[in-house]
Amino acid sequence: MDLEEIRRIATGQHMVFVPTNTASKRTKNRLKEHGERGFVVRSTPRQSVSLFPTGEVIALFESITNNVSGKRTWLGWLPLSELKSIEGGI
Repeated sequence: MDLEEIRRIATGQHMVFVPTNTASKRTKNRLKEHGERGFVVRSTPRQSVSLFPTGEVIALFESITNNVSGKRTWLGWLPLSELKSIEGGI
């Protein structure tokens, strides 16, 4: 995501992503496992050195769909440099 896209991210916003070519295996797995219908932004972007030592800009996302067992949604931090936002709705 570029800086302009990052600035437009707001809490409660629905977003759909695909991983970048250089995305980590973790990010690719989270998108594959939980991102079919996208995510809701739960915390706006911030820089993190505790979760990502390189100082990645991250945001907290909650999946729209429940996990495989159908019990709850996924909630977690994703590095924005590893995501490409795409148009689309639920």
